[in-house]
This record gives sequence, structure tokens and C-alpha cells, in this order.
Amino acid sequence: MAYKKNTTVTDEQSTVEKAEKKKKFNPEDLIPCLSITPGEMFVMGQKSKNLYTFANIDDVIEIEFRDLDYAARTKEVMMFKPRYIVQDKDFIALHPVLDEIYSALNSVQDLQKILTLTPDKMKKAIMSLPEGAKDSIKTIATTMVDNGTLDSIRRVKILDEIFDTEMLARLTSAE
Repeated sequence: MAYKKNTTVTDEQSTVEKAEKKKKFNPEDLIPCLSITPGEMFVMGQKSKNLYTFANIDDVIEIEFRDLDYAARTKEVMMFKPRYIVQDKDFIALHPVLDEIYSALNSVQDLQKILTLTPDKMKKAIMSLPEGAKDSIKTIATTMVDNGTLDSIRRVKILDEIFDTEMLARLTSAE
């Protein structure tokens, strides 16, 4: 009797095979990205040479796959100390390290809450943040000092110490 290969595929097998297939991107495919940086921000695409402009925090723009892929492969600082977050799960699946970085991020509201902690707790919380979040909290704190919503001299002194800034001079000159 001749050997006959079983060609029946179960639903479970086809589901696993679909899950293992990764989405194919074309170089010019546009991928939405969310700014997590207060204020205007410019990103130069290293492959396309396109200039991408985020108007402010929470602004979503589309960046070509080839630019994002190159930035991820070269561990470009704006992607790895995130100033923006890629909003495409298939792209993130191609670069799993991004998922780890994004999981550690805090929202702007979380960072603002840190600035309302007691000065000692605030310092400990800031020191435990990832580098990208530290940069964001520094920008948020500077904005808050400038608009008068962060006026605790003790907190501002601690921030100046951590970030090697002169926010206290801004605070005292505003009064």
C-alpha cells in the first residue's frame, strides 16, 4: 500500500499559521505615530529624507515604514528614548524591543502627578523613570514653572539638582 500524506488542516493549525505570518510592509507605507513630547517636534526620515512635523503632544502623523524601520534598526534616539510612539501593532511585532519600551512609559498625567508628590517621593520617582520619561518630565516641569502651576521652591530646587537646570531662577524672576 502506498503512503498517502494527510492534507487535512484543522482550524487550530490554520490559526497558528496565520498568527506566525507577519505583515509585509512596502517601503512607502504610512504608519501612524503619536507624539509624547510637549511642543513642536521635527523628525527627519533618514531613508526618504522627508521632514515629519508633530504640532504638539498627542499629535498623530504618519511616517513611512522605511524611515521607521531604519530608525528602529539603528536604535535612533527619538525612537528609543521615545519622543513619539508607533501606533501600528504589526510594526511593533517586527521590533519587539519597542513594546518593552512602550510598556514602561508613563502618560503626561502620570508625570504631572509625580510633580505633586512630596519632594522626597518626587525625587525617588523621577530617578526611577526611564530616560525618555525623565526628558518628558523635565519639559513638563519647565512649562509648569513658566506658567506658574509649579511654584514650590523645594520641588524646583530638587528638579534643578536632578536635571542640572536653572528653573529656580525662572521661578524667582517671575515673582
